[in-house]
Amino acid sequence: MILRERPGIATVLVAVLLVGLGALLAVPGSRPFHALERQRQAQQRLAAAERALVAFAVREGRLPRPATPGRRDEGPEGTTAVLVGVLPLDALDPVEGVDPWGRTLTYAVTAALTRPGAWSAGTSGLLAVESDHAPPRTTLDWVLVSHGANGHGAWRPPGPRDPLPDGPLERDNLGQAPDADPAHFQERRHDRGQAEGFDDVLRAGTLPR
Repeated sequence: MILRERPGIATVLVAVLLVGLGALLAVPGSRPFHALERQRQAQQRLAAAERALVAFAVREGRLPRPATPGRRDEGPEGTTAVLVGVLPLDALDPVEGVDPWGRTLTYAVTAALTRPGAWSAGTSGLLAVESDHAPPRTTLDWVLVSHGANGHGAWRPPGPRDPLPDGPLERDNLGQAPDADPAHFQERRHDRGQAEGFDDVLRAGTLPR
């Protein structure tokens, strides 16, 4: 009755509700979809990086070597079977080399496939990804990692590194010390705020043979 007699009140009430809803959404932690959106963006950036790696291989006949953290050019060949660093942005077509949290994407690659002729010779990849929602994948050529919201072990574009993870799953995704097996990576369901807080996002693949 009151609203019918004074229709302006209804408009005011709607406006107050909208303002209150906007304030609620502005509070950090009150928007779970915001975290999901960043994870979606991370997947998109990893997919774009993968396309850039394949384009480089088609053009050069090999995969690029990882860059040393803090740099953009290809790093040295090295003497290990797996090379780990960050994306060598200068060697790739325009691609965003950082994740939605502002940290550089980790890039691990089978070393032999960064040398001329190895791809055409059918050289097998050496990397493996273990998952709790899919069968293990082996003989992978490369793995790309976003270290998620917590950023444990990730490199910043200028070169500094975030604190190392305590949990064994996220340590597996570093590809370098204190990771004991640089060829083995973990793709797990996120348990943010629980257990070890795993929230890494991975993408791995192989070149056509």
